[in-house]
Amino acid sequence: MLKDAGYTDREVKNAIKDKQKARRQRSLSKLSLSFMIQTNVKASRTEKKVGRAVRNMDRIKRKQNDGSELFYDRSAIYSGWWLPFSAHYF
Repeated sequence: MLKDAGYTDREVKNAIKDKQKARRQRSLSKLSLSFMIQTNVKASRTEKKVGRAVRNMDRIKRKQNDGSELFYDRSAIYSGWWLPFSAHYF
């Protein structure tokens, strides 16, 4: 079809090559974008878990300092947990 329009074989070849190159670049950018989205989702989930653990530890400390024995001591649950520095309490 392009030959009928007056394009040479070399021009057709270059056009096909450029089109395939652009297609490869788009697929790579989509792949890296989906990877970044997944990484951000995982990071936000981890941050929520850490925040929840820190709030629970604070609640436990407050209950221990109150002197009220209405609740069991659950600090053993969190013993050995490694909380990253983003927990803003360390």
